[in-house]
Amino acid sequence: MKNKVWNVSLKTFVLKGLLKKFKEDLRGELEKEEKVELTLDPDTANPRLILSLDLKSVRLGQRVQDLPSHPRRFDTNTRVLASCGFSSGRHHWEVEVGHQDGWAFGVARESVRRKGLTPFTPEEGVWALQLNGGQYWAVTSPERTPLSCGHLSRVRVALDLEVGAVSFYAVEDMRHLYTFRVNFHERVFPLFSVCSTGTYLRIWP
Repeated sequence: MKNKVWNVSLKTFVLKGLLKKFKEDLRGELEKEEKVELTLDPDTANPRLILSLDLKSVRLGQRVQDLPSHPRRFDTNTRVLASCGFSSGRHHWEVEVGHQDGWAFGVARESVRRKGLTPFTPEEGVWALQLNGGQYWAVTSPERTPLSCGHLSRVRVALDLEVGAVSFYAVEDMRHLYTFRVNFHERVFPLFSVCSTGTYLRIWP
């Protein structure tokens, strides 16, 4: 009996050590990515979206704003892109998320359709995480992938254009949430979408 208890304790100790090393290795890999300073691009924002003065946060307004027409503006989907895009390298940024339903964020290819109602799918050039119906989702296709990750307050987006991957991590413990494998053939931009007045997204810090 004592030997069994000892073996279980030893295995637990070893597993904890391996988990700690894995987290340290993961942090080391993530630190190799370039942290980018993002701002939102007002010329791409749907007229119902309200951007903060520092262009760091976005929420949904009660009514449509009278904004100038622009070829890059989303006229139907409540989306906005960041002002800078990427075609090479490894980059990351962090997003503070609202607690209520109605947001999604990730990356979109530069040629993503801006006019008319378009689906939120990889086929449309969008790779994103979403909170909908009280559930976190990776917006995969043909069906979304539910995520068992507990409450999220801040998420890191890691974009690796060298290997073709977009990954999401819970910032508090760098827990991996989901990775999309993508063959990028054009520049991609950070994407943010809010479709409920009770929530928001904010680029951190």
